[in-house]
Amino acid sequence: ECVAGCWLDMSESFNSLNAKEVSKVALDLYSDVSAVFLQVASPFCIYQERFAELERMHSGVATKLVAKDVQQAVSSVSNNRDSLVSLQDAIERLKGLSPFIFPLAEGALVRFELLNAGYHAKDAISTIDKLLASHSNELAMAIVTLSASMTTDQMKLADNFDEQHVHCALEVLNVAGIFRRSLRTFDFKTKERLGVLCERMAAFAVREKEIHEASSGLSSSGGTSFLFPDSLSVVEIDSMLTKAVCGNPNDDEIHEEVSPSYEVLQRLSNVDTSSANLFPDSEDATSRLASSCHSFVFDVCSAVPNRHLGGMSEISSWKETS
Repeated sequence: ECVAGCWLDMSESFNSLNAKEVSKVALDLYSDVSAVFLQVASPFCIYQERFAELERMHSGVATKLVAKDVQQAVSSVSNNRDSLVSLQDAIERLKGLSPFIFPLAEGALVRFELLNAGYHAKDAISTIDKLLASHSNELAMAIVTLSASMTTDQMKLADNFDEQHVHCALEVLNVAGIFRRSLRTFDFKTKERLGVLCERMAAFAVREKEIHEASSGLSSSGGTSFLFPDSLSVVEIDSMLTKAVCGNPNDDEIHEEVSPSYEVLQRLSNVDTSSANLFPDSEDATSRLASSCHSFVFDVCSAVPNRHLGGMSEISSWKETS
């Protein structure tokens, strides 16, 4: 409010100045206001500079809690291998936990937008990718544990086998399906948001170029002219802060048409939308999860055929002397 009041007072005082004086005072005021915002936001600089590292630590705590829930979901089957009810309950819980990580990933993305506004995008996206991949791997290990528990005693499984076992086994495929669908949706939304950040970065670059040209006397009119803005939006202030703290030194090369940070952000936001290739580790982990689910279905549904095929080696017609 103090900054806004000063801004308004200075704007009104411009009426008594000539054009050249207005431009000079406007540039000085803009610089002073920028310094004020940077000073106020300075306690958050460490979070902006080390976002990927600190986000990894923060998300790691939440991920461990989710992983513990996943492990507990299958522990009941390990303790009650003969119980179809416990198997059904475990699969339902895994289906519920499958997309549980995505709200955490969305929170990380929001913090990236607020603190970095598109800078260091590659590191931030990599951190979120590892977060999602870790959860997918945890689900895959849970499915492997389920499979091992169910097939410990193949004969007993075959004796108790009925159509409910088939339905249960097929439901496991939903665990991988839900995760893959959630990943594709999150990937698409992330690309959209990166595109918005890309536009914001470009708009702020134009503003900075105008200021640079005005202060250097290089404007198209041949003199120093700077249009003092009536106000600064939250987005403009955020762009100012994040550029000052997170900007690549090469981004200050005003004469460059495309800054390195903008180039990286643009490349990430324009990648192919046909797959979740913004998060390659998560995509690979999802494939492993799907493979684990397929193996589980086969292990459970093959129990009865395996019981009948198990004694084939003892049949006389299979022996070498026959």
